[in-house]
Amino acid sequence: MEPVFLTNLLIVLLAAGTGRVISRRLKQPVVLGELVLGMLFGNFGLVVVTETLNNLADLGVLFLLFSAGFTINLEEFKRVGRHSIIATFFDVLVSFVLGYLTAKFFGFPEQSSMFIGAALMATSVGIQVSILQEFNMLRTRIGAFILGIAIGDDVAGILVLTILGSIVSLGGVTLEKIAIVFVFAAAFFLLSLTWGMKLIRRLSRGWVMRRESLLLLSLIIILIFGITAKEIGLEIIIGAFVAGLILGQSYFARGIIEEISIFGDAFFVPIFFIVMGAGFDLAHLSVGYFTIALIVAAILGKVIGCGMGAKFVGFNLKESLAIGTAMIARAEVCLIITSMGLRYGVINQKIASSILAMIIVIALITPPLLRTTLRALNLRE
Repeated sequence: MEPVFLTNLLIVLLAAGTGRVISRRLKQPVVLGELVLGMLFGNFGLVVVTETLNNLADLGVLFLLFSAGFTINLEEFKRVGRHSIIATFFDVLVSFVLGYLTAKFFGFPEQSSMFIGAALMATSVGIQVSILQEFNMLRTRIGAFILGIAIGDDVAGILVLTILGSIVSLGGVTLEKIAIVFVFAAAFFLLSLTWGMKLIRRLSRGWVMRRESLLLLSLIIILIFGITAKEIGLEIIIGAFVAGLILGQSYFARGIIEEISIFGDAFFVPIFFIVMGAGFDLAHLSVGYFTIALIVAAILGKVIGCGMGAKFVGFNLKESLAIGTAMIARAEVCLIITSMGLRYGVINQKIASSILAMIIVIALITPPLLRTTLRALNLRE
C-alpha cells in the first residue's frame, strides 16, 4: 500500500471528523460539515480524489442506501402509508416539474433537466428525523406524516434515478424504454419484498449469530442484491436499498444496524461526502441566476407539493404549511443523484455546484423557517 494513499486517506478522515465536530457545534446536519470541509480541502489541494478513493466513496453510497432502506419500518409505513403516499405523489410531481422547467428555462439539455428535476424530488430522512426530534414532533400526527413523506420521496427519487440511469445507458428517451425499465424495477422490488423477505425472515428466526458474522452476512446480501440489480439493467445502489428494506424486517435487524452503523458511518459514508465535496470546483460555485432559481424551485416544490398533499388528506392550512416547510431540506439522495449525473456526463460542474449551493443554503434556512411555522401552530413553546 502506497504511503501517499494512506496520507490522503488520513486527511480525508480528518476532514470528515472536523466537519462533524463543527456541524454539531453549530447544530447543523453532519453531512453539511463534511461536504463543506471536503470542498475546502479539495480546492486547496489537501485532498486528491484518486480512483481508489472514488471506489471507497462508491462503497459509501451502498452503505448509505442500505441504511436508508433499513430505517424504513414497513409496518409503521403501512399505518400512515396511504395518506403519505398521496402526499408524496403531489410532492414529487411538483418538485420534479419545477426543477425540470427551471433547468429547461436556462437552456440545459433534456437529460440534464430530468436529472435536475429528480434531484429536487428527494429529501433527507436523516435531516427530517433530527428536525422532528429537536421540535419534539417525532411521535406526533404531523411528525409521523412528515416521516412517511420523507421516506416516500427518497424511494421515488431512487426509482426515478434507476429509470434515468437506464435511459442514459440505453441512449435516448422513449416510452418503450421507460416502460421496460419500470417493469424490471417493479418486478425486482415485488419479488424481493415478497419471496426474498419471507426467505430472510425464515432463515433469521431462531438463528443466533456473532457480531462479525452478522456484518459479514449483511455485506454478502448487499452485494448479492446489488449485482442482481445491475445484471437486470438497474443501478447497484437500488439493490443495496432493497437489501436494507429486507434485512430491516428480519430478526437480525437490531444487531445488523449496530454493526453497519459503525462500519459504514464511521468510514465509508464520510469518505463519500468528503470526496463529493472535493469534486466541486469553487470556481463554479457562484450565486448566479440559475442557483437562485434552483433554490426558489427547491423550496416551492416542497412547500407547494407537500402542502397540497397534506391539505388533500385532511390537514388544515397552517399544518400543511408546516409540513411543506419541514420537507425542504435535501442531502443524501439528492447528492447521490447528482453524483450519478456527473458520472453519466449529463450534469456538468456548474450544475453540480449549483445543486451543492442549494443543499447548503436550504440546510441553513430550514430550522428558522420551521420555527416560524411551528410557532403559528403553538407546537413549540
